[in-house]
Amino acid sequence: MRTWPLLLLALAACDDAAVEVAAGVPVLDEARPGAARPGQEVTLLGRGLGRPGPQDEVRLAGVRVEILAWEDRTLKVRVPTLRGPAGEYQRGVFDWVVRSGRHVSAPLAFEVLPPPP
Repeated sequence: MRTWPLLLLALAACDDAAVEVAAGVPVLDEARPGAARPGQEVTLLGRGLGRPGPQDEVRLAGVRVEILAWEDRTLKVRVPTLRGPAGEYQRGVFDWVVRSGRHVSAPLAFEVLPPPP
């Protein structure tokens, strides 16, 4: 009896996201809203984010951000003020990244709007 066709069928039914979550890697799927100004709240939707630990963090453009709430599928964070080398405000598209335990998510693009006048 051959079992390899069943194995191939089972592997084909698996998607990459399920494998990542099973391995403990957090996955970011979406930011709501998709663009915001410094100081505004953003909800990051994902999978496998786990429970917050002492070394867990969220970063935007490499800057550690304030975490307002952390659950396995949602994170509520505040957009930081990003400044360039000369102290000027930075705006544009930057990446969210989540560290959960030893694992780091793939980046999720996000647009930082200019601060209010």
